[in-house]
Amino acid sequence: MHLVSGEGRRFGGVIWDSHSGIIFDDAVQPTYLQRYIDSGVTLLTLNVGSDVSPWSECIKNLSVYRAAVAARPHQCIIVRSEKDIRQAKTDRKLAIVFDIEGMSALDGSLEMLSLYYDLGVRQMTLTYNRNNGAASGCHDEDQGLTNFGRNIVEKMNRIGMVIDCSHVSYNSSMEAIQISEKPVIFSHSNCKSVYGHERNISDEQIIACAAKGGVSGVTGLGIFLGTGDASVEALVRHIDHKADLVGPKHVGIGLDYFPDCKDLVLSWNTVYWPSSQYPNGPNLGFMDPEAFPQIADTLSMRGYSDRDVRGIMGENFLRVANHVWK
Repeated sequence: MHLVSGEGRRFGGVIWDSHSGIIFDDAVQPTYLQRYIDSGVTLLTLNVGSDVSPWSECIKNLSVYRAAVAARPHQCIIVRSEKDIRQAKTDRKLAIVFDIEGMSALDGSLEMLSLYYDLGVRQMTLTYNRNNGAASGCHDEDQGLTNFGRNIVEKMNRIGMVIDCSHVSYNSSMEAIQISEKPVIFSHSNCKSVYGHERNISDEQIIACAAKGGVSGVTGLGIFLGTGDASVEALVRHIDHKADLVGPKHVGIGLDYFPDCKDLVLSWNTVYWPSSQYPNGPNLGFMDPEAFPQIADTLSMRGYSDRDVRGIMGENFLRVANHVWK
């Protein structure tokens, strides 16, 4: 599965979208899975829950999603290693891993991390916008990590799960990066220096993440790009800023695509998405997965080497996974 750009160039590396909010519904054939495949995406990280919902919903979603993937062996597969990912690419299947946003999903138990890992969860954010029992969120009072949060960092290092600091406060993310023995990521966080939204991250966070060998992904949501619309040009401005700061090898992409905004409208929660930061509610401005070839083209036209383009499009996140996963 090669990503073919609009001008016909091929980028043979793994294309990894490090965060997506798509939902499986067995009553409706999920056509967006084929859209990812047709757009050249090799691996998709699917979100199965967040602090907004009870921990039990994460377990339920995992059971539904795993069954849905198993029912589509011709199209997608849950992967556990780089070898699985490369094989999925060869077989032209969409490789899938799962993520969870926030440690409320643990219900206070560190051992839940191992269960989630066994079920295919390969990254978890410490918080989702607001404070929880582990850390502080980006839209809340910044108190840093709790003792439980520090134990979570150590446990995630030990079992091979990637620590994700998107949605996390400055102090909590910086402390997590400092104490982690493994690279840490921001799966889908744009640059505060380019657009000053609370959800975006500072240059110091980007630099600290890279210094530990980590990768920070740019997200395709217009509200965080600063333009109000999800344009490739706006997204690449954030990529350029990160690349100028820390080099292309520490930059990735997490579009955070959500195909059905109807469900988002129904679940909009002003506690987690405060009106001061999201005055237009769920009108976030989503970038479609079909943008991947155009992103690659735009990077090439801006002078990025093919190696750098492959890294940004997914190989950089793969390098972190190889270092962390067990």
